[in-house]
Amino acid sequence: MTYKKFLTQIKRKNISPFYLFEGEEKYLKREALQKLKAELISGNEDFNYQLLTPTSYTGREILELACQLPFNNRWQLLVVEEADRLTLKDEKIIMDYLKNPVNSTCLVLVGERFNPQSRLYKFFKEKDKLVIFYPLREMEAIEWIKNEVEEKGKTITDEAALELYRRCGGNLFLLRGEIDKLICFVHPQGCIEELHVIQLAGENPQESIFDFLCAFRQKDLSLAIHLLNRLFMQGEEPLAINAMLTREVRILLWLKLEGEKVTPSRASKYIFKGKTSYSDFFLKKAKEYIKTSKKFTLAQLLFAQERLLDTEFYIKKGREKPDIAIQRAVIDILSPQTPTTQYPTTNNHLTRKSDLFKL
Repeated sequence: MTYKKFLTQIKRKNISPFYLFEGEEKYLKREALQKLKAELISGNEDFNYQLLTPTSYTGREILELACQLPFNNRWQLLVVEEADRLTLKDEKIIMDYLKNPVNSTCLVLVGERFNPQSRLYKFFKEKDKLVIFYPLREMEAIEWIKNEVEEKGKTITDEAALELYRRCGGNLFLLRGEIDKLICFVHPQGCIEELHVIQLAGENPQESIFDFLCAFRQKDLSLAIHLLNRLFMQGEEPLAINAMLTREVRILLWLKLEGEKVTPSRASKYIFKGKTSYSDFFLKKAKEYIKTSKKFTLAQLLFAQERLLDTEFYIKKGREKPDIAIQRAVIDILSPQTPTTQYPTTNNHLTRKSDLFKL
């Protein structure tokens, strides 16, 4: 279940007696818990809301609390943080409870990464009560920024939202703070524009993943390697960079396959998925993508796709240091010696690779 689907169910008062929250996006998890708590606990919070951890409570103690009745309220809410550290014994106790839960208790297990093969994880997944909280993608983050601004009674242009995301990255705590500053900064004006972001945040933001991807699209090898090293110095996660780069290659490959018939409007639907309409800003970005896709041959993009998949495999298996592996991949892809005829370009071959174009 996605975060958005979970919030929709909460608004409709479709509450389950149990959930499992998994993922690294702490801001959205905190926000989801706050909204769930606001919906369930109307009073007597001290009696009807408890925050637990496996280090402080055993599975048996958690079970005993879950079986208690709420005080003067329809629900009680029990949140077990770091639930991905539950012992096998405690997991079994909780599993037994989940088969016949108390209908006045909402039990939420929270963690970053659970074992997908465990009975506990499979149970929540089968019941569709597993809520995923992973970092937002570019378009999701931009939409989140716009929604947050609108909730404060202001609007923000697409250019300003992208610039803010470019400067802050996917850290929603940081973005939330910058949004509050911008709202105060532009008042009494109603709209936040790109210039406002630059004025408030300064002219020299840290190098971002988007600067690197732009250099990659332009086939500027020296600049791409420089920006890549800067990203590593800033602490960016290598696998996240590789995933973003893989997505970029898939976009360019899709555009290459579409050929001359592709339009900015059609390209926008593929590049910026999740939107129903596209402003001139997004159409301009799509046009830039179409232009840069012509810098690569089809064989070069197929080589890039395979090279990045190999890089992900090498990193996960520990065969190469992550930063070195990605640097080598970028050099191999952008160097003049990149293979131009290594991969067949028949329609049959491309059909077999069609699953690679899913973003």
